[in-house]
Amino acid sequence: MNRQMHGLGSMRLGCRPVPAVLEGPLSSTLLHMNRVAKSAIERSSTVLPRICLVVVANLMMGPAAHAAAAIATCVLPVPDDGDVTPSKANVEGRIVRVGHGFIEVAPRSGRPIHVSFMGKTGFYSAFGGDYDPSELAVGQHVAVWFVGCKPSVDGAGRAAYLQLYSKDPADQPHE
Repeated sequence: MNRQMHGLGSMRLGCRPVPAVLEGPLSSTLLHMNRVAKSAIERSSTVLPRICLVVVANLMMGPAAHAAAAIATCVLPVPDDGDVTPSKANVEGRIVRVGHGFIEVAPRSGRPIHVSFMGKTGFYSAFGGDYDPSELAVGQHVAVWFVGCKPSVDGAGRAAYLQLYSKDPADQPHE
């Protein structure tokens, strides 16, 4: 039986390879899932199972592909209002603890997030200009973008960019 005759070629059903621009372990998983789905489709001999396989494969790959795209398109803020729209901050809230090379940030809801920083972390004010990490204090409002804009893991993340609203803890953004 000619499989193309039934319109069941992978291109006609929307089962296509994951874009090659993705990198890292997630892309390997997506590519593997794509190969498995295509192989199952080609081995199937009836129309209904083939269509179901494509639907299930797309449902499985959809969320992972969207997560990969979000990670692949991480845009950090540009100091002093560059012409770039940054990705959403990973965490925003008040500093509740300050230590050497880290802070803990309490978002509006949820538990405090441990944020570590290093020499490559950008430290900038929301109103322009940079600051020294030694100026961080409990009560200040900050927005943090993690490396690769990846979400925190087990309540912790490494900062790529740390934006301080004001050095005065009493000065908070309007909600």
